[in-house]
Amino acid sequence: MKLAIIASPDAEIKYDISKYIHQTNLRHLVLGGEEGIREAVEMWAANNDVPLIYIVPNYLIDEEDADQIARSKIANHADEVIYFNTGNSDWDLAFVKAACEKKGKPLTVHSFLA
Repeated sequence: MKLAIIASPDAEIKYDISKYIHQTNLRHLVLGGEEGIREAVEMWAANNDVPLIYIVPNYLIDEEDADQIARSKIANHADEVIYFNTGNSDWDLAFVKAACEKKGKPLTVHSFLA
């Protein structure tokens, strides 16, 4: 199974994320370009011997829609998606929800304050 982890653009998660990852048989974690969660996800992956796949926005090709394109690719590449939501970016969460619904991917949203 491939699990994608996406966060609101302003998310800062610097703690152990183990309590949010309950999936078994993980083959890969799919991660975007969010600086605020990268360290926590990389640490979890290293501690659990799960390889990472990075899909980051390409601002050189499409500056305006790069984030949405990357999030769509992340959702398409994974079997399931976890989204860390600060509540400060409704458009981002709506886009991730739409991408998951379009492909029939399960989405779990964890809300917290940034």
